[in-house]
Amino acid sequence: MKLLTAQVKPIEVQLTPLIDMVFILLVFIVLVASFVRPRGIEVTPPAASTAQLTDAQAAVLSISSDGAIRSGDVEVADIELLPTLQALKADHPSLLIRADGAVALDRAIRVLDLARMAGFEAISMATRQQGEGL
Repeated sequence: MKLLTAQVKPIEVQLTPLIDMVFILLVFIVLVASFVRPRGIEVTPPAASTAQLTDAQAAVLSISSDGAIRSGDVEVADIELLPTLQALKADHPSLLIRADGAVALDRAIRVLDLARMAGFEAISMATRQQGEGL
């Protein structure tokens, strides 16, 4: 007499589709993250007929219409401005100051002076083309 014995089949887990999906998600996240560039605060720079493109390696410092200074998304107090500029100088060869057109001239000159004290030699002011809309 033959007895039926249960045959145990090994369980196979297919990891290839899981690895493919994780890889596709990783590629998607890396591509999306590389296109996002923080702009800091929105300012309306003054118009100039001689506006030109500047160095992409430049550190960006923004001055809003109310006089607040930001480095990226971080607001910088007046006391912390020189150390912040010195830290930016260590990473960037030049500085771009994005000041709103309504900023008082003495405020912009003060930032420019502190940038020179921090060691920046190449300093640019952001402008827009004359006749360009807001």
